[in-house]
Amino acid sequence: MIRFRTLLSLTALVILPFLSAPAVSEKLSVNLTTHQVAITSNFTGATITLFGAIQQPLATSDDDTEARQDDLIVIVRGPSEDITVRRKERVAGIWVNRAAVTFTNVPGFYYVASTNKLENVISEHTLNREEIGTTRLTLSAPFIHNTSLTEEEIADFRAAIVSEKTRERLYGEAEGGVFLQDKTLFSMRINIPANVPVGDYLVRVLLVRDGVVVSSKSLRPSVNKTGIERMLYRFAHNWPLLYGLSAVFVALFAGWAASVIFRRG
Repeated sequence: MIRFRTLLSLTALVILPFLSAPAVSEKLSVNLTTHQVAITSNFTGATITLFGAIQQPLATSDDDTEARQDDLIVIVRGPSEDITVRRKERVAGIWVNRAAVTFTNVPGFYYVASTNKLENVISEHTLNREEIGTTRLTLSAPFIHNTSLTEEEIADFRAAIVSEKTRERLYGEAEGGVFLQDKTLFSMRINIPANVPVGDYLVRVLLVRDGVVVSSKSLRPSVNKTGIERMLYRFAHNWPLLYGLSAVFVALFAGWAASVIFRRG
């Protein structure tokens, strides 16, 4: 009996501190002004506002609140696609494709915003592991059409994708793009260009405290065509051959109709 009471007392000493200690983990409340962007015939782009709040832990003294360093990182990633990059070379006075690399799972849209410079918010190891930042995207290349390419040359192909996507405003970074007020409320704007790819998107919000991710939240907005644009988009992707033949028929009919009209004139 004495041994049992001793064991029970030791168990209580171990468990009670965990039962009585209040939760110290942060929680994020995040939302978007809209979860669906509709692309119509006159679509010229859109702006989505992300907003939220950091819910304070129960056991946090005022001194701890003043001393801590909170930062936020927001990663917006669009639907993935496979992209083949070709390099032209001049042969006998003619520019021809000599090397090509196919990259898989390339984000069609990628945008990162943070409260401060990324290198000052979190370690370089974590940035590379989580692929945070346009220069840290892995962009795997399982299909290399020219085996003589070196790793440095493949890296140039990868950089060309990022450069072109950035030029098209599909890739971007904004240091200081997330506004944190009173260490609790935060907001940022996500600019959607007119050439944005349709599909499902992933928005990740990371709360970083003193270089460590202490909480995260994910949202899944979507970009879709509506009306006649949606019907044509589905038609072209579900029945590409029939869509191509229809386009040729419409072009021939339009040319014939124009010739008839102008001949009468």
